[in-house]
Amino acid sequence: MRSQGKFREDLFYRLNVVKISLPPLKERKEDIPLLVDHFIHKFNLIKRRSIEGITPEALSFLKDYPFPGNIRELENIIEYAFIPCKGPVIDMEHLPGDVFESFNDTTDADPDAVSSVYDERLPFTSSSPIPKVESRFS
Repeated sequence: MRSQGKFREDLFYRLNVVKISLPPLKERKEDIPLLVDHFIHKFNLIKRRSIEGITPEALSFLKDYPFPGNIRELENIIEYAFIPCKGPVIDMEHLPGDVFESFNDTTDADPDAVSSVYDERLPFTSSSPIPKVESRFS
C-alpha cells in the first residue's frame, strides 16, 4: 500500500517502531480453544444468546482444520454456528458445510471420522481469553 501511495509514508514510519510477528492460525492450534471461547462470548453478547461451549468433536475438528482464512475464518465459523444451534452447545452439525468441503480438499482425512480426545465439552467462561493469547506474543 505504501509503495502504491495509498498509505502515508510518514505514518508508516511512526507505526513501524514495533514489529509484530504472528504466525498463521494453522501453526497455533493451541490457541483455537481460547479463540473459540472468546468468539462464543462475543456472539453471546451481540446476539443475546447463552451458548455454553462447543462439543469435543467439533473442537477437535476445528483444531485439525487448516484455516486458509486464518482467525477471521474461525470467527465466521463460530458466528455461522450460532444460527442453526438452538441448544446450549455448538456441535458438528452446526458448522458450515463448506468447511467440510474445504477440509477434504486440503487433507485426506474424513471429517466424519474425527474423534475427540476430550471427555467433556469446552466450557464457556464469562471472561475473554484474548489477553492469554496476546501475552504469548508480547
